[in-house]
Amino acid sequence: MEDCGCEERQAKLNEYFPGKDVAMSAEDAKLYEELLPGIQNHRLNRQQSKAFFGIYNRTFHANAKPCSCPGKNQRLARHLARAYDLRCEL
Repeated sequence: MEDCGCEERQAKLNEYFPGKDVAMSAEDAKLYEELLPGIQNHRLNRQQSKAFFGIYNRTFHANAKPCSCPGKNQRLARHLARAYDLRCEL
């Protein structure tokens, strides 16, 4: 059986987010991909913002609330980008 590299990815996630159980589901990865242009352009409408925070909360087992704070939103977007890049695709 071929090594998929999941252990390495999980180790990297643990390094970036110590003490957090980070896992992005395949469904959330697909939704994230759909939202990515708006995330990158900092242009999410209310419904998209709600979906963005839903992905974040499920991925990080968090309870973040949507807000208009650019700094917070950019930080969460960076966290989601890392979780997306290091997700296990199996």
